[in-house]
Amino acid sequence: KSVFASQRRRNLLEAQERAKLIESERTAAVLSKEKRRKTTWTRLIQLGRGLSRMNPGKWIDDLEEDQQLADRLEEMNNENAQEEERKAICRKAQDACLQALVEHLNSFLEEYPKALYEDWVKEVHPDNVHHHKIDHRFYVEASDHRKLWNDHLQDSTGTIIRKYVPAQNNIVRDGSEA
Repeated sequence: KSVFASQRRRNLLEAQERAKLIESERTAAVLSKEKRRKTTWTRLIQLGRGLSRMNPGKWIDDLEEDQQLADRLEEMNNENAQEEERKAICRKAQDACLQALVEHLNSFLEEYPKALYEDWVKEVHPDNVHHHKIDHRFYVEASDHRKLWNDHLQDSTGTIIRKYVPAQNNIVRDGSEA
């Protein structure tokens, strides 16, 4: 009996030890789960506090302002590109007009080599002659007509055969000098 009882006692003790171990593991698992849950909540609370200090609403406002600025800059860039296109078209048109003016002057001078500046202006722009007087703008410093004329004073041999036309900024609108 004693061997059998002692074996039973050992088995009982082993079973109790296993039960304690299982209970201990369960307790550890529950505590670990509880600890993880508390740690997760603690971290979420800390994250929430951090976010509240960061003020994401301000970030959104700043981003919206930045987007508005970016939109305005894009609009300005588009406007600038369109303006450059318009200027290029204007330059092309001005160059074409100037070329047509040069061609007219060359053909006029072939036909009338000793003509006066005023004769050419009367032919090329008869609408700018009033009472036999040429519009004063044809005598100003910036006049393309006057500059072209002065660039064509010589004949094909290099001899000056036409009169130089100086700028006259003191001419009033009716063509008479001030």
